[in-house]
Amino acid sequence: VILNGEPALFFFFLQAGDELKICLKDEVPSEKIVPVPLPIHIIYEDEDLLIIDKQADTPIHPSIGNYENTLANGIAWYYESQGIPFVFRCINRLDRDTTGLLILAKNMLSGAILSQQMKNREIHRTYLALVEGCLPPSGTIDTSIGRVGDSVIERCVDPEHGEPAITHYQRLAYYPGSSFQGSSSDPAVLSHGISLAELHLETGRTHQIRVHMKSIGHPLF
Repeated sequence: VILNGEPALFFFFLQAGDELKICLKDEVPSEKIVPVPLPIHIIYEDEDLLIIDKQADTPIHPSIGNYENTLANGIAWYYESQGIPFVFRCINRLDRDTTGLLILAKNMLSGAILSQQMKNREIHRTYLALVEGCLPPSGTIDTSIGRVGDSVIERCVDPEHGEPAITHYQRLAYYPGSSFQGSSSDPAVLSHGISLAELHLETGRTHQIRVHMKSIGHPLF
């Protein structure tokens, strides 16, 4: 904490015209995230946050069976190569096979602010998905989601024991099965066609879009 160029303590009084600087520094990088030279796609970066375009088949952070092949490993390498300590503060989440934008906070202050904005639903996410069949023009799915048995990953609609989940959808386009003749051998595509859907989530349950769209008879491909 610096007041007019000199170290200051919390009980120092401020006067009009004073310049107060508060620097939050990460001295030690995140433990158990091994820096690995993996490709990362940076969309935007400043002193407070980093926006990454996550590719499909990319886990976000280390977990069982994925210790050195995650986005976090690649970002740790990116900062280590610059001599900058890296603490992993991921504000939103995406499933391994989902592409999209990830927000990472670069310091404690931006982490606190962005996390609070996410909690207050001030950060809005839009998803695009291809689903089977002719989706209704728009609608809302309000059905709880829970684990399938003892599975760590698989989820299903579970009104009794699941957690609340709300998905809003809108059909942007519909392509009938006849338009895929000769280009697809998938019976579902040829029979029911494909809809392009725009989705907005009020909650962020694991596999929420996949489970909800399947529950109304329009599963994802």
